Amino acid sequence: MDSEFNPKLLSRRQALRKGAGAAALLACGAWPGALQAQGAATGEFRFVVANDLHYFDEKCIPFFQRVVRQIQTTPGGVDMVLLAGDISDWGQDFHFAAVKDVFGVLKKPVHVVCGNHDWADWDDRKAYLDAYPNSLNYTFEHDGFQFIGLDATEHNLLRASVTPETLAWLDKNLPRIDKKRPLVVFNHFPMHPRLQWPSRNSADVLVRFTEHNLQAIFGGHCHAYRAAEVGQAAVVTNRCCSFKVRNHDRSTPEKGYFLCHAKDGTVRREFVAVEV
Repeated sequence: MDSEFNPKLLSRRQALRKGAGAAALLACGAWPGALQAQGAATGEFRFVVANDLHYFDEKCIPFFQRVVRQIQTTPGGVDMVLLAGDISDWGQDFHFAAVKDVFGVLKKPVHVVCGNHDWADWDDRKAYLDAYPNSLNYTFEHDGFQFIGLDATEHNLLRASVTPETLAWLDKNLPRIDKKRPLVVFNHFPMHPRLQWPSRNSADVLVRFTEHNLQAIFGGHCHAYRAAEVGQAAVVTNRCCSFKVRNHDRSTPEKGYFLCHAKDGTVRREFVAVEV
């Protein structure tokens, strides 16, 4: 969508002036972190990001118990888990209850965002919201890092745009986010126009982070490893962490999660496979 822009002919100042399009910002590199100096001092910790669990029935439980056991044996431990949507396969209350029970064994915070499969129907995600109140658009902090859980779903659509409600939430809350401290975002749909099956207006979401010290955006929906960059930030999706469903690249059998290492204001990640 941005091939019409030539970054050699477009200055950063031109792109940032009022009215410049999101694709123009992407083309000239004036994107998250690109204008940002090193952030404030932070601690060091590890966290897990898993996407597309697609819990279906009790046959999934032994797999998720293996996931939890592997997380528990992480050298140095982990401080929290982020689940990037499609926790459930079809949005039922017993799906969410089972996942909460299994991951509750960790006794660590588990932060979630909604996926399209977490809707039971077009206008029905009551079971998700009952299981995870206040988990549509929200922020939290840990050891100097800032996190945003973003609702990227549009009803239960397979191809979706971030809704006006979520965009309005960003416009209201981003000014309250420290621009110098590192920021991590997680959501369900891939949040870069060059990734597979991205949010239709991903560029309009990304442009809102231009002045922030964004370090990573983790997504799901595409059950495959895909990566792009905006400034210094990695925008990635991963293989699914599911017993039931397959990876979408059809050539990668491994299931698992990202183990992330936050240190010195940056985030490094590695894939950890789990036996199915």
